[in-house]
Amino acid sequence: MTGCGAADNPPKAAFQLAAAKKTKPKPKGKPRSPPPAASASAVPTPTSTAIPTTTATAAPTPTAIPTTTATATPAPSPTATATASPTSPASPIATPSPTVTPPAGAAKDAAGRPLPDTAAKRAEEFPLPLATIEVGYAYGDRWFRQTEPTTGEIRTYTAVRLHSVVAVLEVYPASLSGLASWKNLGLTLSYGQALGVNSRLAGQTTEAGQSSNNVNSSAQTTGPFPTTYRRWDAGVRYRFPVASEGAWRFGVGAGYRQWRFDFDIPDEGNREVPRADYSLVRVSGDVEKWFGHFGMRGGLGLMAMLAPATLGNRESESLAWGGEANLGAAYALLPYLRLRASLFYTLYHLSLAPLPGRADAPGSVWDHYLTPSVSAEGVF
Repeated sequence: MTGCGAADNPPKAAFQLAAAKKTKPKPKGKPRSPPPAASASAVPTPTSTAIPTTTATAAPTPTAIPTTTATATPAPSPTATATASPTSPASPIATPSPTVTPPAGAAKDAAGRPLPDTAAKRAEEFPLPLATIEVGYAYGDRWFRQTEPTTGEIRTYTAVRLHSVVAVLEVYPASLSGLASWKNLGLTLSYGQALGVNSRLAGQTTEAGQSSNNVNSSAQTTGPFPTTYRRWDAGVRYRFPVASEGAWRFGVGAGYRQWRFDFDIPDEGNREVPRADYSLVRVSGDVEKWFGHFGMRGGLGLMAMLAPATLGNRESESLAWGGEANLGAAYALLPYLRLRASLFYTLYHLSLAPLPGRADAPGSVWDHYLTPSVSAEGVF
């Protein structure tokens, strides 16, 4: 019995060994165990590297490939991953266009909007001349009217055919500099001088058309009298910028004026002499418009006298004043040469103090000048 029992034990061990060998393939169920579940949970991760490690390398046998974890969850394609990734090459498409974004360093307002480029606006201004010089001929008339309200007297002086040479200079020294606020501020100078003028009293043989009706004169002072007619003006002018050659051109100015119409005759105590020796300050405005080669210009000015004017034995009182209007046309013969025709009307008004010892009402003087002219203008 003992030997039989000993003989039975070896087969049992062999059976167990065989059984062990037969049951060894049971690990085929291990891919369904928690390790594959961990691989399934790794699939949704956004990184593309986690998916191939769980499917291709974790399963040692081909049976792990057809599992539901590998087939039921579709592997995201590289294109989908690249589109969703913020660092993919497609991300610059979603950024704003460079044309909408203002350039770096551009000035902005409080709301973040780019401010207008003032430099570009200045570049659009039409270039105006650096200087102009005008030389020409003027024909003039003068009408002097003095009235005395107390006595009803009217004393006059008339001068016609006053031939003069005239010159006008206008220069803008800062126009070539970068000072935008100063480049349109210029200096002006004008001058006029009559030639060969003589005057006589009314009733005498007139010369050059000058005469006076003041007969309260001695015989030695009846004429002819050499007569001086001269005027000059110096000042400043500001011209407003324009965008094109055909735009309206406006300007304003101020200056000092000296106006003289005088006679080479001594003063006498019993008469007034129609002298004009005026020192004035002036403010003015002008406008010009070009239509191709043709241009039109006009202006207005106001003046105030700085000192009393003396007319022989009479002197002005209170504030004496003056006014001026002008109108002209021009033709651009060449880019640097223009022909001009102008008409100036100038008026001065004075109140005369009564003679000493008399209580007369103040006398009144209206002094008129009409001056047409033609000239050539150089433009630089």
